[in-house]
Amino acid sequence: MKRSSPPKTTLMMLGLVAICGCAEAQTVTPSPERWKRRIDNTFVFVLNPLGIMDSLDVTWTKPINRSDDRLHKDAHVAAGVVNRLAPAFLRVGPWFEYSPLSVVDLRVGVEPIYYFGTFKAFLPFESASANFDDEVIQARQGEAAAGFAGRVYFAPTLKASAGSVVARVRAEVAYYKAQKQGEPFFYEPILDTLVKAEGSTVLTVEALALREFRLSGGQTLLLGPVYDLTTVSDLDLFYLWFAAHTDHPLYVAVVKESQRRGRWKRSVAHSETDTGL
Repeated sequence: MKRSSPPKTTLMMLGLVAICGCAEAQTVTPSPERWKRRIDNTFVFVLNPLGIMDSLDVTWTKPINRSDDRLHKDAHVAAGVVNRLAPAFLRVGPWFEYSPLSVVDLRVGVEPIYYFGTFKAFLPFESASANFDDEVIQARQGEAAAGFAGRVYFAPTLKASAGSVVARVRAEVAYYKAQKQGEPFFYEPILDTLVKAEGSTVLTVEALALREFRLSGGQTLLLGPVYDLTTVSDLDLFYLWFAAHTDHPLYVAVVKESQRRGRWKRSVAHSETDTGL
């Protein structure tokens, strides 16, 4: 893949879950387990590549135990809907999350995407190794197509906090598929990479450490570095059926092409949250 990505500066409003990673003696509280609603509105401004996005997240969470033990007190199940709107696309999708411990989240979700055909999103390229640096994308911006894509994903997360510092490592495996307007490969602006329209598996890993500052009005400012690594694989699945030798099908996955990119980002996060029942 031909691209040089300098560090990115990101201004965003995030909703983060605070966690504690050490165990204490277990006590039981009589409070009932109830579903709680949380609404997070996030505005993101990104330099290199330049862009803005507004994200609205609605989450319903229910505890799965009544322990005050720090390792278990935030264990929960949750479900939600995320809506992301940018000048180039709209993404809306449901998700479900199971957290057996305060320090672990396991999330699955589906996210349909519509690209408006504006700016650089859904811009088609001939191969995964094509040059898609800023100059190339700017010159071809008018070729961006309108169309639908979608992804399904699984995302495990490890998280912890110590005093005013929060840390998180999140991995995500996602399968992307798009309409023929994006064939053979298209530029995906959130990933900032090329994805195969007929189907690509994308692995992302993000690590962050943020300092938390309490502001007036219940607002929070989070400041710190973020590192993310993205790997895209072109996967073809071949179904082989050996009727003369076995009664069971055999699936073989062959990785034909892959691309990988890592980057550091400096993050400033401003969080506002509305909670209710």
